[in-house]
Amino acid sequence: MDSNAAKGALLGRPAEFLKYYPLKCAGAKAPLQNQVNLKPIYIHKQDGAYITDPKTHKAKIGIMGHTGATRPRMLGPDRKISSFKLNTIQPAGDYAQFANAHIVPMVHYNSPATSAVDVDLAAGITAMPRYVLDGSGDGLMVTGELSGCCFCWVAQGAALWCIHVQPKGINPATGNAIDGAALHVLLQATGRFQGAPGAAIGTYGANQYGTKRASVVGVRLATGWTLYAQTSSTSFQSVADASRIYPGAVQLL
Repeated sequence: MDSNAAKGALLGRPAEFLKYYPLKCAGAKAPLQNQVNLKPIYIHKQDGAYITDPKTHKAKIGIMGHTGATRPRMLGPDRKISSFKLNTIQPAGDYAQFANAHIVPMVHYNSPATSAVDVDLAAGITAMPRYVLDGSGDGLMVTGELSGCCFCWVAQGAALWCIHVQPKGINPATGNAIDGAALHVLLQATGRFQGAPGAAIGTYGANQYGTKRASVVGVRLATGWTLYAQTSSTSFQSVADASRIYPGAVQLL
């Protein structure tokens, strides 16, 4: 599968694609709080895994995209398949572009902004800013990898309000540094968005994906926005599991 085919599969058959094909996601900034943020995103194959030549015993990069992922065949051994990456930087070689992907940036729970993260919630999770997914753009939502972070959302009409919170800083209620599990519990209990104080939010966090890393991807289907989560213990060289996390209850693919 080349990058153009991967783009088509991700938009047209996201459940099938994410069940098997690893998708490593690079995060991006989104300067407009409480609005839509669109940005070009590129999909391309990951570098091939290093393999050792049995004769020379020297390591070399293997087939582009082949990092250990497989999918079953009806007959015979599992088929080796490519691993992909969503990136804000235009790569060399084979790639495909989403000209206007929706971006949901990472924000800090309670830690000053940095060059990579613009927003500090200052532990104020009961009135969080939103990053809006609507009917514009290419129908793809991208956010950075989750490693202890919690992704949150609430439906508002046909739009979906989202945020990606990193467990960075002190929990004022305990005086201790917050971790992913505690952040997930807090957001489930009291997390709310500005403009929708009475609407309970959906969450996908560390108490669901554990010690693995997770990619959360949104795809706008005919029925509206659908959120998927893919997890990996190998930095997305292979897939541990994949789920639909919205709408409805979490469902394994």
